[in-house]
Amino acid sequence: MASSNSGQTQYHHFIPQFILKNFSHKYNPSKSAHQKWKKKIRIRRGDPMLHVVDFQDEAPQLSESPVKRTFGFMDMYRDATNASDYNILEKELSKLENQAARLISNIKDAFESGAIGFSMLRQQRDILRKFLFVMKYRGPDFYRRFNTEKYTKDDADQLKKYMDEKGYQNPVDVWVKSIRTILDLTIDLEGRWKQELLSKIYPDDAYWFIMHMEAYYLAFCTPDDPSVEFILTENCYNAYEGPNSTVLNPTTGKHDVISWTSYHEFSPLTPRLMLVLRSLMLPNDEEDRDEEIKTWRSHPDSAGSILQDLPLKKPRNSYTQVLPQGVQLLPDEDGSRRSYHQFTFSFFRINADHIQQINSILLENAYITSAIVFSSKLALKMSLEYYLRLPKNCGFKVIHRQENSPQLVYLKKLESVVRSLGSDVTLVFCRQSFTQSRETTLLVLTELGGSRNNIFKDLDQVRRMRYLRIKIDVHTRGVPERIRQRIRDDLRDLFCQNVPTRRVWYYTKSLRAMSLGSPGRLHETSAEMIEGPEDVIVKASAIVRPECLGLLLYRTVMQDIEHRRNPGLNPSSDFALDSAGAERYAKIRHLTFFVAGSIRDCGIKPIQDFARVTSHMIQETKLYEIHRNRMWSLDENIEILTRFSVRGDISSILSTELPADVLDELKDVLFNILYPTYEERPKSVLDSEVD
Repeated sequence: MASSNSGQTQYHHFIPQFILKNFSHKYNPSKSAHQKWKKKIRIRRGDPMLHVVDFQDEAPQLSESPVKRTFGFMDMYRDATNASDYNILEKELSKLENQAARLISNIKDAFESGAIGFSMLRQQRDILRKFLFVMKYRGPDFYRRFNTEKYTKDDADQLKKYMDEKGYQNPVDVWVKSIRTILDLTIDLEGRWKQELLSKIYPDDAYWFIMHMEAYYLAFCTPDDPSVEFILTENCYNAYEGPNSTVLNPTTGKHDVISWTSYHEFSPLTPRLMLVLRSLMLPNDEEDRDEEIKTWRSHPDSAGSILQDLPLKKPRNSYTQVLPQGVQLLPDEDGSRRSYHQFTFSFFRINADHIQQINSILLENAYITSAIVFSSKLALKMSLEYYLRLPKNCGFKVIHRQENSPQLVYLKKLESVVRSLGSDVTLVFCRQSFTQSRETTLLVLTELGGSRNNIFKDLDQVRRMRYLRIKIDVHTRGVPERIRQRIRDDLRDLFCQNVPTRRVWYYTKSLRAMSLGSPGRLHETSAEMIEGPEDVIVKASAIVRPECLGLLLYRTVMQDIEHRRNPGLNPSSDFALDSAGAERYAKIRHLTFFVAGSIRDCGIKPIQDFARVTSHMIQETKLYEIHRNRMWSLDENIEILTRFSVRGDISSILSTELPADVLDELKDVLFNILYPTYEERPKSVLDSEVD
C-alpha cells in the first residue's frame, strides 16, 4: 500500500539542516530588505537564516537565504524503484543524519565549553566516518554525475557492463542502490562488511568506501586567530587536497586523468570548527619512529601535500601506548578490534595561513555551484583576498578555455564581491590554452623524435619507469640511506642516458606533478603537462651535447620543483640569525648548489668552456676573496661568481648558436632556475668594511 505522501514533491537537503544551522543567524527583517525568495517562501522573524554569496544572477549578491531552502534540490533522493514510498531513501538518510547530529552536537558543545578534546567509542567513530562518505557520495556532484541517461565519465564502459549484468536501466539507480546499501551496512569488528559491500554495489564505489573508512583518520581543527573563519561551500564534501595528475592527448586536445590522490578531505561543522579526514600516507611523528612505517610513507615518487605541515595528530586510543620506539599495544591487547575501545580527539589550533589554504581549496572547487555560506563579512573578505592573490604558479585558478570560461566568470564574480566589501585586491590567475598546450606538446615531441603515433606507448613506458623507481625504494628498505641514494642516482643516470629523451621529458613532468600536485580540483587540470622550463631546454637542444640532454632536462625540472616550493628564494635572499633564519639559509644553499651542480658541467659546450676558463681565472686571481660570502665554502663562492660572469656574457657566447628569442628564454631558465646567481653585482668585502 502506497504511503500517503509517496507522490508529494519534497525539498531534499544535500547538506543537513543541523550543519547549516551552525552557520545561521535569526531572521530579523528590515522594511527596506528585499529578497527574491520572500515571494515563494514564508519566513518568520527568528527563523534560521544564512549569509550567502549568491552566484545565480549575472551580478553576484551578498544576501540572506533561509536554512530550509539552501543547499538542496526538489526530489533529489526520490527512489523511482520503490513504488510504495518514493521518499524512502530520504527517510533512511535522515536516520544516519540523526545519529551524526547527536555526535556532532556533543563535539560542538565540548568545543564551545573550552574543552581541549573529547572521546567516543569505536562504533560512534565509524558512524561519523560513514556519515562523511555519504555526505560526499550523496552530494550535488555525484547527483549530476549519475542523474543522466548518457553516462560519460572515464568508467562509462565499466559501469555499462555492471548495469547490464545487474539489470539496471539508468545510472541513477546504481547510485541510489549504493547509498541505500551503505546506509544499511553494519561495520562489524571482524571486517566482514567489506565483502558484503563488494557483493552488493558497484565495485569501484565499494573500494572507495573501504578506502575512506580505513585509509584516513579524523581530526578537528580551529583557527588560532579569532578574526578568521571557515566558509561553507555547496560541494565542500567533494573537495579534496591532493594531486590530480593528467596528461595532454595531442590528438584530441583533451587531458586524460592518469592518477589522483586525496590527502585531506573537509567537513565544516561551524565557522570555527572543521572536521578533517587526513590520509595515513602523510607523516606521523609518533608512528614514524618505526622505521618500516616511516619508509612506507616516504617513497620518493609520492605526491606532495600543500597541507602536510598541518599540526594534526591521530586520536589517542585506549589500546595502545606511545613509547620511545613508537606506538605499541598495551600488555592486555592483542590487536583485535573491540567495541569498548575509545578514541580521544583534540581540538588542534591552526594558524591563519592554514585556514586560508583550506578555504582556498573550497573556493577553487566552488565555481560550478550557486552559493557560498559565510558567517562574518570580515572573515569572508580575508579569505577572498588570500585566494584571489595567490600567484599564478601555485596550481590554483588555472583557466583553460579562452572564451566564456565558467571558472573565469566565477573568479571575476569573487573579485566583484570582495571589492564590494572594501578591498582593492586584483584577481591573479593562470591562463592556459588547450590549443597552445597541444601545439607546444607536438613541437617538443617532434624535436625529441616523437609523434602522435607513439605517444601512448611512451606514456606506458613512463608509468613503468615510475613503477621501477618505487619498487627499488621498497626493496632497499633497511639499507643505509647513503647507499639507497646512490642507487636512486644510478637509476636516474640509467634513464637519462639510455631511455629516449622524449620519455625522460614525460617522466620528469610526471615527477613534478607528483611532487607538487594540484591542490585539489574536482575537474581535470593540466598539472602534469603544464609548460615548464624544460621545454626551453628542448628548444635549445641543438647546442646541448646529446649524451647530456636527458640529465639536463631532469635537473631543470628538479630545480623548478624547488623554486615552486620556495617562491622568491634565490642566492641574494636575506635571512635572520635565528633558528628560522638557519632553516631559510639551508634552503637557499640547497637550491643554489645541490640540485643542478656546477655550470661547468651543464652539457652546453660553449658555456662549459667559458665557465671552466672563468672559474680557473677566479681561483688563480683569488677574485673570490673580494666578493666572498662567508657563509659559503670556497668552491661555492667560485661557482656563484662563475655563474654571474657567464650570465653577463651569455649573449656573446651563444650569439651565433640560437635565435634571439630562444637565447633570452634560455638565459632566464639557466640563471633564474637551473643555476641561480646573484641578482646584481655582489658586494665586495671591501664594500662591507667601508659601510
